[in-house]
Amino acid sequence: MILKDFGPHVMACTPSCALVIADSLLASGYRPGELNLRAFILGPEPWIEGMRREIEEKLGVRAVDIHGPSEGIGPGVSNECIEAKNGSYIFEDHFLVEVIHSATGELVPPGTVGEPVFTALTEEAMPVIRYRTGDLASVDPTPCVGGRTFVRMSRVLGRANDMLIVRGVNVFPSQVEAARVGLLHVAPHHQPVVTREGWLDQLEVKVEATKACFWEVGGGLLAGEVFESAEAVRSLRKKVNQAPDEAPGIHAKVTLALPQSEGGKLRWVVGMRPKDA
Repeated sequence: MILKDFGPHVMACTPSCALVIADSLLASGYRPGELNLRAFILGPEPWIEGMRREIEEKLGVRAVDIHGPSEGIGPGVSNECIEAKNGSYIFEDHFLVEVIHSATGELVPPGTVGEPVFTALTEEAMPVIRYRTGDLASVDPTPCVGGRTFVRMSRVLGRANDMLIVRGVNVFPSQVEAARVGLLHVAPHHQPVVTREGWLDQLEVKVEATKACFWEVGGGLLAGEVFESAEAVRSLRKKVNQAPDEAPGIHAKVTLALPQSEGGKLRWVVGMRPKDA
């Protein structure tokens, strides 16, 4: 209704939100080009070229990437141009960018993947100096085909730390851990798994129920039986499912399972989102 009444030319949101809007418009009989929309500026969650193509086809717009940590006037540190869509221009009149090796802190040459570090040159009240983003990307100082000369930053390729970005929300495994602490019959082992249904990220938390839970259910370990209907297990799942929602601020699917391990060590986070296409 707002898009029809106000007729904006540009909209900024997350890629998953843009797809929800596109599907809602199409369901209501909208056809590409019927609105004034010309461009979507999309961030701050990971997205791939396939999502760009689908958004552009469904809405009849051009979709570009925006990047920037909220600690440094962000999103808004860099943005793709509509013409080339080949990397985001860093606004060098406002930010000094360096790319470092995450482990050593040493500068890496242009074109090498590392961790972007930003210094705000014009921000007032809370300027940031050499802020480590935790992202992994590279920069390209060569001028764009459109003539712009600001250094370009590649799409974020991953994370240097264990932070997850799920539907635009930053989630640290430590937040899930904090939610798990204190819950009865839950072993210390758990595993966040990030999957994607359609274009939407999903967070699943696999937790391990202790033997005490099953003793409580049937007076002993009932090997091979299904415990889904047991009240204690249902209660456990309900408690665990509520806890992550309170911590990261998103809904997490929780399953009772033994997390995978490698060499006796827990695989802390499993990423099952598809690669770029």
